Amino acid sequence: AARAMAVAADALVQYLSSLPPVNLDRLYADSWVCHALLRALPPLARLYVVRLAAAHGSLPKALVDSWPARVREAAKRHEESMQQLHLLRLVHRVPAADSGQEQLRLHEAFGAAMLDSLGQGPPGLADDASARHGKDKNMVGADELERMGAAKWERLMSRVISPPDRPIPLAIASQIEAAEAAEGSAA
Repeated sequence: AARAMAVAADALVQYLSSLPPVNLDRLYADSWVCHALLRALPPLARLYVVRLAAAHGSLPKALVDSWPARVREAAKRHEESMQQLHLLRLVHRVPAADSGQEQLRLHEAFGAAMLDSLGQGPPGLADDASARHGKDKNMVGADELERMGAAKWERLMSRVISPPDRPIPLAIASQIEAAEAAEGSAA
């Protein structure tokens, strides 16, 4: 099964790298494509995509080239990952700005769609799940949270205003709090 997934991932990467840029622009704006491609990338290339997306802009090429460890194998894997990202047109070289350093930037539409989907999931997924499974029976509403907060505040204030005569051992204090919480929820 893992071998079949690797073959499918390679096929997806080869297919996308063969498309013209205008088609990639349209595809990379789709969060489902972002998820599929992110999963298809090798781990190091995936890490670079996430780092570049988190930068929300371009990064100096020298900084990106400093990411691998100073080991020959790491440098080789870094080069392979960067070549694959360039081949997929996920990473673009940006002309040097004021600094004079060459910059690298993640494909803008891909980065925005990926960050959006990682933060919220692909569009419609959450709505679909709640429609299929119904409302969460353990979900607490705003009124219930307000009531629980007020009860907790009242218990705290009563202990501050009239503390016990002697210190209460921690084990007993937690039992008292649990009993008061049960009493408060029963009311």
